[in-house]
Amino acid sequence: MRILILILSAMCCFGCKTKVNDGNGQEHLTNQNMNTIKTNDEEPVQPFDYTSYYGQMMIVGIDGYTYDVRMETFLKEIEPGGIILFARNIDNPQQLENLILDIKALYKNLKLPQPFIFIDEEGGRVSRLAKLEGEIESAYSYASSGKEGESYAHDIAKRIKKYGIHSPLSPVLDVNAHTSAGSIGDRSFGTDFEYVSTYVGEILEGFKKEKILSVGKHFPGHGATIVDSHHDLPIIRITKDELLKTHLLPYINNIDSLDGIMMGHILVSNIDEKPASLSSIWMKEIIRDELREF
Repeated sequence: MRILILILSAMCCFGCKTKVNDGNGQEHLTNQNMNTIKTNDEEPVQPFDYTSYYGQMMIVGIDGYTYDVRMETFLKEIEPGGIILFARNIDNPQQLENLILDIKALYKNLKLPQPFIFIDEEGGRVSRLAKLEGEIESAYSYASSGKEGESYAHDIAKRIKKYGIHSPLSPVLDVNAHTSAGSIGDRSFGTDFEYVSTYVGEILEGFKKEKILSVGKHFPGHGATIVDSHHDLPIIRITKDELLKTHLLPYINNIDSLDGIMMGHILVSNIDEKPASLSSIWMKEIIRDELREF
């Protein structure tokens, strides 16, 4: 099973030259339209639309409540594979439904694969749909009150599916080891690594039954720090072995059930000098290879 790795950050697009391989071992600098690719014999080859190829690997945000020319131009230029909705895109139920339908209609007209629509809908203080659907309990409230994980999955799915949204960008796999001092707080399902791991497993089963996409976050574990990565770079100074036995446990035990993993802007100084969100060590060596060995 392939895992989608999400790196959510601000995206800017610039016209630039790009180095590409023509498939015969030769690299060329070319503009974005790819019209200058040639073979070793200088024979023109059929251009490959790398713009669409790269765009399909992106999840982008959009501005405004309504589909307009500016939004259409932006989406046509990038052709992103996914779109994430924020509060700035949500006014009322009919407006949201129309916005998503208009975007999907554009992709159909362009003969592109339909985009995945994402939204932060964890419950509690992270609920983009609270304005339309009302408040919903936090992750911690669900788990601590004895409700089953599948109950959480059903309630979240009910909120997003009516609008044609594919994923709530949850569940949170962070274990709130720092309790009230941590930045995650009640976004976590608990303070015990084994318990959170098991509870998340129930949620993932529920998401599969509801046919919505799961995204575990914030890898490798925001519960290991008290610093909020929205404001500063958290630095975790514990060993890889310690992480494998603690904050990575929910990922290890559920790696084959997750549809995606969201990378955290977290630096683990004993593993890489780069934050996990920019680290090939974390994204390739550890997520795609090592975690499956446990």
